Amino acid sequence: MGTGSVNPALNVFETPNMSTVFINPYRFASGSLVLQDSLETGDNADRALGNGVACAGTSFQTTSAYTCARFEFLMSKTGSPTGNMTGYIYTSDPFGSNNPPDDRDVVATATLDVSTISATKDWYGFDFTGATAFTDATNYQLVVYYDAGSSGNVINVRYDTFVSGGTVSFHWRGTGPPGSSNDDIFWGGHDLNGSGMFKTFS
Repeated sequence: MGTGSVNPALNVFETPNMSTVFINPYRFASGSLVLQDSLETGDNADRALGNGVACAGTSFQTTSAYTCARFEFLMSKTGSPTGNMTGYIYTSDPFGSNNPPDDRDVVATATLDVSTISATKDWYGFDFTGATAFTDATNYQLVVYYDAGSSGNVINVRYDTFVSGGTVSFHWRGTGPPGSSNDDIFWGGHDLNGSGMFKTFS
C-alpha cells in the first residue's frame, strides 16, 4: 500500500501526497490472528441469501487443535441489502450423508453489517468474543444467516460444487434463524460434494 498512515475515524489510508484509499475493516482479520483451515479457491457457484433462502453452511474437518476466534466466507452482494448477517459455529457432523447441522449444536454466534459487503466477491468475517475450542480431526459446520433482503437485494455466498475427498458438504435452508431445537428438517438443500469458500483463524 506504500507509506502513509491510517485514519481510524474515517477508515482511510492517507498517503504523503494527501490521496486516500478507503479501507473496509470487515475484509481483514484483526490483530495477530493465525489462518488455520481453509478452502480459498475453486468457487464456481453462489447461494443467494435474503430472499427465499435464509441460511447457508459448510462443513469441514480440522487439521489441528486450535481455538477458533474468527471465520470468513467469500461473499458479494447484489443490489443494496441492509441489516446484519449472523455467523454460527456448529459442532455437527454432516459428512458423508445428507444430514444437515443439528440446531442444538450451535456453540458460538457473531454478526456482520451487510452494508460493508461489496458487489465484488471478497472475504468477510465473523469475530467471536467467546472463542471456541476445536479439536484435531473433528468435523464442524460454519453457517451464515441473513433474511433481511428482498428481490434484487441479496448476499451471495460463494461455494465449490465439487470437492474431492468426501469430507465436505454444503447446505442451505429457507427458514431461520437456527434455534434451540433440532429443526434440521428445514435444511432442504444439499450439495454433498460441495463446500463453501471459508477460512478459520485462531
